[in-house]
Amino acid sequence: MEDGEGDLDERLGIKNPKNSNENEANFNLALRKAAGHMENTFVAAFSGIILAVVLLRDRATYASQIRALMPQKKFD
Repeated sequence: MEDGEGDLDERLGIKNPKNSNENEANFNLALRKAAGHMENTFVAAFSGIILAVVLLRDRATYASQIRALMPQKKFD
C-alpha cells in the first residue's frame, strides 16, 4: 500500500527488508494457522452451548448420560 511517501520499510528506516515473497508466505502460513485455531474455538464454543441447552431443557434425562461421556465423569 503506497501513499506517495514510499513503502513502510522506507518510512520505518529498514535498510535490508526481507524478500516480499517470503514475507507474504510467512503471513499466509500464520493466517492459515489462525483460521484453524478460530475454527476449533468456534466448534468448541458451539458444542458447549448445545450441551448447556440440552442440560437445561431436560436435566434429569440427559445429565447422567452426558456425564458418563465426559473425560473426568463430571461437569466441573
